[in-house]
Order: sequence, then structure tokens, then C-alpha cells
Amino acid sequence: MKPLFICNTSQVQLIKAHIESNKLFKGVDLSNCFVTSMGAYEERFNDLSGSGDAPFTRIYIDPYLEWSETGFFGYQIALEILKNWKKKEAPGIVFISLLKQVMLDKLVKGRINSLVREFPHFDILDLDNKIIPFNTFSNNRWKYLRAYALTSSGILDEISHDLTTIILQNESSRSNLERLLERTRTLSETVGKEVIQYIGSYQKDVNVSSFARVLKEKIGDRLKELRPHNPSTIEIPSNMNLMIIEDNEEHLQVLEKSLTERPGYFEKNKTLFSYTNGAEVLAELKKSKNEYQLVLVDLRLNDENGFAQPVHGVDIIEELQTNHPLTSYTIITGMGRKGIGELLNIDVKFILSKKQLYSFDTDSEVDAMLTKMFADVAQREKSVHYNYGPNNGIYSWTMFKTNLFALGREVFKEHQTIAISNLEKFKSKELDQKFPIYAPKNKKQYDLNKLEKYHINMLTQRLIFLWLALKNNNRLVCDSEAQEEYSDILKRCGKLAISDAKASLLGLTQNTVGNEDGIQIIEFDLTDIWPHEKVVVEEWNIEHGKIYLDHLQDIIISEKHPSLYKFIRTHFHYKEEDFKSCNFEVPADLSVWNFKDLGEFLTQVFDDYSDKGENSLHYLKVESMRNDNYSYNYFEQQIAPYLPEVDEKFMDL
Repeated sequence: MKPLFICNTSQVQLIKAHIESNKLFKGVDLSNCFVTSMGAYEERFNDLSGSGDAPFTRIYIDPYLEWSETGFFGYQIALEILKNWKKKEAPGIVFISLLKQVMLDKLVKGRINSLVREFPHFDILDLDNKIIPFNTFSNNRWKYLRAYALTSSGILDEISHDLTTIILQNESSRSNLERLLERTRTLSETVGKEVIQYIGSYQKDVNVSSFARVLKEKIGDRLKELRPHNPSTIEIPSNMNLMIIEDNEEHLQVLEKSLTERPGYFEKNKTLFSYTNGAEVLAELKKSKNEYQLVLVDLRLNDENGFAQPVHGVDIIEELQTNHPLTSYTIITGMGRKGIGELLNIDVKFILSKKQLYSFDTDSEVDAMLTKMFADVAQREKSVHYNYGPNNGIYSWTMFKTNLFALGREVFKEHQTIAISNLEKFKSKELDQKFPIYAPKNKKQYDLNKLEKYHINMLTQRLIFLWLALKNNNRLVCDSEAQEEYSDILKRCGKLAISDAKASLLGLTQNTVGNEDGIQIIEFDLTDIWPHEKVVVEEWNIEHGKIYLDHLQDIIISEKHPSLYKFIRTHFHYKEEDFKSCNFEVPADLSVWNFKDLGEFLTQVFDDYSDKGENSLHYLKVESMRNDNYSYNYFEQQIAPYLPEVDEKFMDL
């Protein structure tokens, strides 16, 4: 990449000597990298809009150009670049000047003052001691700077920010207030008539803090006027409830306005619920589990006196992480996104900067946020469904499945252990208890207090149904009387009537294969049962010398475990030639893989990664998998039951 310098002729040699020592541009031809006249500027206009052929993505501009009659023409050029830039990659704009940034801030008036405040400036007289920054801007920062330089909302927000500082400093900042008033007068179209009239009332003996506070309120009113809502760009699912926790009433109103005043979005107190008090939120979340699919939470919650509330945003996040697996949450913070992400182990895409969200284009930020959160909710629902049982019968009910998650994996495994123990008692005809199932008509409600008891009953009945089918070559006659020696124990236990409807309610995948005297005969899909149930099938195979299911070869992953298939394909999307070069002995088409294929593939990949480290052909792909928050769930829940040795290898990494 080549730099472009827009400067005065007298500065060319000085700049050349400096950048030739910079490794980034070592060997670069600098003969065509300088614009030092109006004619040259006009010739390079396409390059400065990002539509030309020249690969300039780093642009350095002297604000004061001797070859232009316009004062501080360099800033005008920067505005044109911001307005017209067409390339996808954002250019890095740096100002280089004989004048220091503080002096420029005093000299420059009107809209371009934002450029002085927001863009990096470099003192050209200090070249011997410092290196000119050559890095480009991130696309997010480019978007942010464009908005602050080009939009009235951005300029007003910057004035409001300066007024906040002046209010805190009071009398000591009178000169700063007067300088700000002078600048604001040059922005009459932007700030509006009411603000200009109020500025005209300023007197030397006025209280600085009081005057600035009223001016800030008027700037805020003007900012609301200039914030027309963007048209709806996304579709809001009908089943989404959104909770907002924000202690700043003004910020809360901005968010509510964006989320409720556009057609098709949320409705306050029906699908949008706002809070300023963290303790109230925590109580609401504990009381009404899983009623909120989306939560937007301010990380730092203060009371009306500016002191920290007893319940902070971090406490609310902990509650969401522990007991609300289907809830997608986004953090609003004034602190660094990366640091907060690392501290709380949260993807930075679910962390929003307050300055960006509440300044110039709230609607766009809100839409981008919601789009990510909708996708996250869908992913969470898939994860819960696949990790906590089948996706049919009662197990397809979101509230039932979510509450299973809330019980935790250890309790869930205890349920399985008890159910297997009940099956052994049934086989030995020692079982003597009833197994009722709770299936309320309203699928959105499932009493957590009843869940443990009834889930154990469901697991027990599933195992009994499977075992009775295995006794008859995987054929289950839907009649308790037909179960021969076990018909009496079925009656004794009660609520164990054998029927296809009961099997469906239990989430067992089945097909009707016959009919005897009006009694239905069903066959279970043994590739679509839980790992602990497959163990029962394997034990039957060993005991009776029959193979009803080879759990490694009979199960096609893309068909029976679609989320696992997508997970593997995401991290190991190799081409056919890659399979040949790596000497993989499994099919290049992942859609036909069974667990045997997956085990052989991952074993070879992990062994190569362990032996060669960064030199492994699979290094980046394994690193990507290790850094994926969902990886450990997939290995524990879907891979370990079939391939425990592969799971151990992954955990060892």
C-alpha cells in the first residue's frame, strides 16, 4: 500500500526522508505520492474518492495549504474524502501540520472543528522524535468518524460532550465556554434558532455551570429534532420480548424511541420492558424465567446520586448466563469493548459503545444489534434442543427444554442414572411405582417444581418402551396385554400404557410397521435416541448377539445431528484436493460422514496439531475451534458419547 501526502512543496523532502526509514513503505516508489498544487489535487480527485486505480489507503493532509486561497483547505479536502469515499477498505487519514492541534482547535471554526477534535494530528516539526502513524482505520472507526464529521447529530453530540466537561469544571472553564459559544455561533443552521438565541443571552457575570447546563438541554432538544428514524431494515419476530436496563433516563428514552416509534418494532410494556433499577430487574428475571428473549443491559448502574446501585449490570449478566440459556444479551458500556469482553468472557460483537449508540445514528446501531441478537437466540435454541434431548414430543416445547437446561448438566445426568436403575428393576420385575407425565395444555408453561419428578418418569418410560421393542426385534405392539410376562408389572406401575401416542409424547421417533387384530405395531428409529439409550441397545446386542444399531457406522451425522454437522463443516471446510494432500482416508463429502469417519478425521487432525504446533496444516482451523465458545458443548454433548477418546484428545489440546 502507498501513502498519499497532500502538503506544501517545502515539506516534501522532509517527509520523504522520514518515511523512507519506515519498514512499512520500504522499497515503495514515492515519486507519485505527493499532491502539492491545486492542479495536482484536481487531477487526483478520483484517487481521493476511492474510485481511482491508485492503491492509496493512507492519506496525510496539511490543514493549511499555501496553494489554496481557502483557509484551512486541507480540512475541506478531508471532508470531501469522507463524503465521497467508495472503496470498501477505510483509508487512514492523518493531519500533519506546523501548527499544534491545540492551536488549530482555537483557529478553526464551524463544522470542520470536528476534524480537529476527532482525527489524529501530527506535529511535522517533531519528526526526529516520533514516527508518523501509518496504520489504516478500522471500518467501525471510519464509520464513527464520518458520522461525527459529516452529520449534524455528530457535531451536536460533540458540543454536548464539551458542555459536560465545562459543567464539572464550572468557573475554571469560563474561557472554554466562551470559545465553545464562539464556535457554536458559526453553526447556526445545525444548532437551530433557539440555541443561537440562548447563546446571545450570555453575560460575563453568568454562572458558568448553570448556563452550560441549560445550553446542554437545548442542544439535547435540537439533537432529538435532527434524529429522524431510519426506515425499518429488519423484521422483528413476533415472539420476541426485549428488556432494557439503563440508569440514564435520557439514554433510555433514546433507545425506547428507536425501538418503539418505527412500524413493526416493539410495543412498550407489551414486548418492550424498561428498567432503571438493577434490583428490580434481578427479581423479575428470577420470577419469570425465560420470558425475555433479548436483554440490553448497562454495565454500570448508578442511583440518582451517582453512587453504584446494589445490583450492577454484572450481577444481571451472571443471572442470565446461569439460568437463561435462550436469552441473548448485549452490554452497553462506556469502557473499552475488548477489555470488557475479555473480563466477562463475552464476544465483543455483543458489547456496544455508549458513545456510538447514543450519538449520531441510534437506529442503525439498534438494527445491527438486533440482527446479531436474533441470530444468537436462534443458535441458543438449537444448542439447547440438541444438547437436552430430541426435538419432538414434550422435548420440543421450548419452556420444558429451557428449564431442563436450568437444572444443570449434573442433575440431568442424575435423571438418566435413575431411569436406567428403574429399567433394571423393571427387567427383574421389581419395579413398583407409578410414572405419571405432566403435559399441560399451554406449552409455554412448565412448572419447574414438577420438572425433576416428571422428567425422570419420561426417561424411565422411554427406556422401557425401547427395551420391550428390542425383545421383539424392534417391534413394539401397542397394547400392555401383549407384553406377555411384563403385562402385570405394566398394570402395577400404572400410567405405563403402551401406545404410539405415548411414544410420540415421549419424543421417540417411530414408524408404523404393522397391525394385529386392530392393534398397531411400531418400530423405533434407533439412530434418533439419546447416548445413554444407545448404551442399552449395545448391551442388548452383546447379550443376544444381534446388531440393531452400530452407533459409529449407522448414524449419518448430517441427518441425525445437523447442528454438529454444521459445526464441523464451519471449522473444517476442506476441498477435495486438501483431503488428498493430507492423506485422509475418509470421504471428502462431509454430508455422508458417520461417527467412524468423524473419529478418524479428528484423530488425524489433532495428532498432527499436537506434533507440529504452528507448522501443522490444521493449525488455524484447530485454533478456530478451540476459540469457539460452543466447541466444548458440541464435544461434551454430541461427540463424547460416541467418541470418548476423541473428546479426550480435544480436551488435552
